[in-house]
Amino acid sequence: MSRLSSTLVSTVAVLLLAAGLAQAQTDGPSAKGGTPRNGNASAAMKKPFPLLRFEEVQKELGLNGEQQENIKKLLDESLAASQVRIPNFKSLTEEERKEKLQEAKKEFAEKMVGFEKRLAEILTTNQQARLSQLRLQLNLQLKGAAMFGSTGMAKVLKLTDDQREQIKDINKDTHEKLQKLIESIKSLPKEERSAKMAEMRDEGIQVIKDSLQKAVEVLKPEQQQKFEKLKGKKFDVDWAALLAQQPQETPATGRID
Repeated sequence: MSRLSSTLVSTVAVLLLAAGLAQAQTDGPSAKGGTPRNGNASAAMKKPFPLLRFEEVQKELGLNGEQQENIKKLLDESLAASQVRIPNFKSLTEEERKEKLQEAKKEFAEKMVGFEKRLAEILTTNQQARLSQLRLQLNLQLKGAAMFGSTGMAKVLKLTDDQREQIKDINKDTHEKLQKLIESIKSLPKEERSAKMAEMRDEGIQVIKDSLQKAVEVLKPEQQQKFEKLKGKKFDVDWAALLAQQPQETPATGRID
């Protein structure tokens, strides 16, 4: 992913967090303080597990009772694995803390690989394919044209150099608009910000939606067809509202001594 696309995604994440959209599953050990961090919309973009917590998604996949039970167990285990205990963390040097956190992240990543393999054994081939489509649809709603700036998407759609440049310009324009939104809310008195959050969220979502439409228009007809196939049938759900419904009982802290 280019530096511009990466910056854009970060900006979108800030915007969504400020608007109260992001409450997804934990995304592994934190780089600060030795405790797992609360996840956000980005966790749902990267991994299939957060999405599977939602009843709407399970219904869309057509999970049977046995699959639901197995997935619940897997979700609980993956969440527990994200809880890190580092003895005497506060007494460690900065270098030792970084080393311990890197070890914890590596261990967590290895466990996640195992969890994903088990998930593949639980879901049918069609269910796995549909879950991938749902994750892509979520990514597109939250990232917009920035998705086309990723190496993977560009490679799959075989974007030309000219198309990449056009999309780069779209991302730059989108980034600037989102930055203006963020700056406008930051400049308001604290008591006025809450009232503006919903409005800012809607404006931000529209900016991202517009960027996606512009990016799609850059594609050739055959690329658009491939893109539509990758997305699959539209999942008629408000992703923002769905993410905001993330269960409150999700653990948010690990343990350090």
